[in-house]
Amino acid sequence: MLVGVYCQELGPSRTNRFLGNIPFLRETSEDNSNISRISRGKSLSFKGELDLESGSVYLVIGVCSQPSYDSEQVTEAEVVQDLPLIANILKHNVTFTQGLYKVHFNTLQNPDIKIFAPEYDESKYSGGWTFTIYEANSKTLLGFRNISNGITLLDADNSSALFLTTPLPDTEQFSDNDTAIYNTYIYKANDPSLWGLSESYCAVSNGNYVANDSNADISYTTKLLGDESRQLVLMRDLEKNTRYDAYLALRESDDDSPTGILFPMISFSTADSDACELIYDLDFCSEVAYSVPSGLDLSNSELKVKYDSYAAAQYEGFNKSLQIVPCNVSNADQYSLMRTCSDCADSYKRWLCLTVIPRCFTQPDNAAISLQGSYEGGSENDAVSGLRVRTNNSRNAFVNSLEPKNYTELLPCSYTCHKVMQDCPVQLQFQCASVHRGLYDSYGRLNKSVSSGEILDLDTATCNFLGYVDKFGAAPSVKADMFLLAAMTSILGLILM
Repeated sequence: MLVGVYCQELGPSRTNRFLGNIPFLRETSEDNSNISRISRGKSLSFKGELDLESGSVYLVIGVCSQPSYDSEQVTEAEVVQDLPLIANILKHNVTFTQGLYKVHFNTLQNPDIKIFAPEYDESKYSGGWTFTIYEANSKTLLGFRNISNGITLLDADNSSALFLTTPLPDTEQFSDNDTAIYNTYIYKANDPSLWGLSESYCAVSNGNYVANDSNADISYTTKLLGDESRQLVLMRDLEKNTRYDAYLALRESDDDSPTGILFPMISFSTADSDACELIYDLDFCSEVAYSVPSGLDLSNSELKVKYDSYAAAQYEGFNKSLQIVPCNVSNADQYSLMRTCSDCADSYKRWLCLTVIPRCFTQPDNAAISLQGSYEGGSENDAVSGLRVRTNNSRNAFVNSLEPKNYTELLPCSYTCHKVMQDCPVQLQFQCASVHRGLYDSYGRLNKSVSSGEILDLDTATCNFLGYVDKFGAAPSVKADMFLLAAMTSILGLILM
């Protein structure tokens, strides 16, 4: 396959939405184009015109395209070795890494910049490079680029994937619910057109992506992973049973300039059948954003309402029982010095939503099913209990009424049940089964490599949970009760001293 990245001719720089004015460095021998071109074995010189009044400048050089090649005749390792440009700044030569070079200046010296293009084997490659050089007068540039989880995969079904972004840079600026602040680009996994260019915004945003925001439903939420505003991206029109790479980017200006911030890429796979369907933005179970068993030829909206309405109806009985508990009383009269009725209601709601809205997979060879000794309290010889193959036998009669196809369920984490016991008053008589009396018939065990504050990783998940994991609630109830008793004893001791 012949590979080359096309980068369009772009206009002059404009005012940046987040970083202020970004001037482009001009090649000394060419016009005012933002894109510079260079041929093999050649070099280009640039006059430094940096705004050093602030005493701190970030200079970024991004490769937009590189010589074309046949991906069946050369390897990725060869491309990465043969084609990177070299920059000479302040008498130091630096080789580009994955199409990007950035440097921080805190000197009053205006540097001259020279870009060198390597020689190459003409039997392997043809053509030249395009690139852009620009100055960013803000630490925000590197601050955003260093975020490790700019984009999070919430789940995928056989034709779509749901992503959640890092918090928005300035929530007050954005009120249009269908306009993308962050941009998402979807590539086939390890696309040859990005070999050696995977960290360049210019290359990714102008490359051979198979889907972008034009294929997506864009919305904003404060209900997932805390109360900060984040962008939700439902990417549609994907192929089933296919591996993809997802890139999240933040444009640095309102026009089509070739400059922007590119977050680390993540990989994901679509499901191999239509037995599971993505639902999100539920009214009651607002933290549910994953694939569920589908059936009865229901539309996505109808499926979402059925699950959410059933969960809300089941909650009513608990809510009436909780109203009997004296909640709005002084601290001394509350049922716990460490928990409130709000804690109880939140934990029960999460547990209920996880229990009545099963998370499903359609690929039983998911990584979770092969993990051994990887859950909390497990040994190397124990089998992970978090996945259950369902063949017309869901553990929930309501789900069976939907007549789902065969699917594999990722069970709720056992700690979500223990959390209800820990957070709620004993008079509610909420009990989880013990380990020896069927606890793991209905629950999975938390992967022991997961730390408090982490979110669910579909590649290593051994059970399902909502939001951030709480390892305090992951302990068996007896251990948790002993911890609470010890804490209570310490507090009472301090009071009596």
